[in-house]
Amino acid sequence: MKRKKLNDHEPDPPPSPAASGGGRDPTTGRFLPGNKLGTGNPHASRTQRLRAALFDAITPHDIHRIIRRLVGLAKRGDITAARLILDRCFGRPVQTKDIVEDDVFNPSDVFL
Repeated sequence: MKRKKLNDHEPDPPPSPAASGGGRDPTTGRFLPGNKLGTGNPHASRTQRLRAALFDAITPHDIHRIIRRLVGLAKRGDITAARLILDRCFGRPVQTKDIVEDDVFNPSDVFL
């Protein structure tokens, strides 16, 4: 940090809008101009352009054909295709934790 000389009478620069109130607008909570952390995701615009290109290139008929093909593969025994269909239709199964009955609390095991 640069120190000012005693005879240096130039006024301090005005604080940036982001410096007051944590860099957010008190009424809306949005980031104020000048806040370096409120710039957003730098890849979001590219992702949006790619997603738009995909939507432009594919039709509902294409989606229908892809799903029909996937169902056909699953019917012929393709486990990956079947898993994909079931996961998309019903969601993935919840992972459960097995309770082992041997892990019973024994007060004599506690060292004081």
